[in-house]
Amino acid sequence: MKKILILDDNLGNLDVLSILFVSEGYEVSTLSKPEEIYQRAAEFQPNIILVDILLGSGDGIEICNELKKEPRTANIKLILMSACNKNLKRAIENGCADDYLAKPYDIDTVTAMVTDLLS
Repeated sequence: MKKILILDDNLGNLDVLSILFVSEGYEVSTLSKPEEIYQRAAEFQPNIILVDILLGSGDGIEICNELKKEPRTANIKLILMSACNKNLKRAIENGCADDYLAKPYDIDTVTAMVTDLLS
C-alpha cells in the first residue's frame, strides 16, 4: 500500500485530504506541527509528502529543502501547496518539490497529481 504524509497547519485541510486519500486506498499520516515532519517522514517512510508552504511555525519550502538533503528522505516525492500565487512562484523558483498545488484545489486534480508522481 502506498503511503502519503500530509503537513498542513489547517486541520480542515488535513481532514479533507486524509479522507480523500484513504478512500483512494492509500495509508495516510497527517501532521499539523512542522517540527515533527523529519522524524515522522523517517519513521513512516511515505512514498509522497504534501507540504503546505505557509505554516504557523515553519516554512514549507525550507522543510522541502531539508527533506531533500537528508539521505533517508531524499527520494520521497514532494508536493508543495499554497493559496498564495507568490509563494507558489517562490517554491517553483526554489525547485525542491516534484510538483506544486494551488489552493483551493480540485479533488480530481490532487488525486491525479499524486497518482502521476507515484506511477
